[in-house]
Amino acid sequence: MTSRLKIQTGKVKEKGRLRLEERVPASEFPDCLGEADRLSAPLDVALDLFVQDEHIGIKGVVKGEWELECCRCLAQARSAFSAKVESALLTSGSAIDAAEEVRQALVLALPARVVCRPDCKGLCPSCRRDRNKGDCGCKAASV
Repeated sequence: MTSRLKIQTGKVKEKGRLRLEERVPASEFPDCLGEADRLSAPLDVALDLFVQDEHIGIKGVVKGEWELECCRCLAQARSAFSAKVESALLTSGSAIDAAEEVRQALVLALPARVVCRPDCKGLCPSCRRDRNKGDCGCKAASV
């Protein structure tokens, strides 16, 4: 599949600066999140590309929405995100693909801990029932 984030280096060199704005399907980044996590909407990518010595500099932002697993109850927590993209790529070929830089920005933007809501009660340590859905009756749950 051809990447929507592939840019001809000649165009950037010719103009000195180029703006790339694309809506990219989440399916183009299937492996950047954990097993229980997923991108839940297309990504809006806005990149400025510019000549920087023998490199093409990239600065921009990627915005979207993802569903991440709550660290307390394991439910899916949906939230919007915005991640900065910054890189410099060698201009050895006729084209560069900024998809890898966007993928890296997504990975770096992942929060260390995700909770579905601030008052999430998590799972019972004994029976593993979701305590947000009610009391399970276990003695260990009340400790």
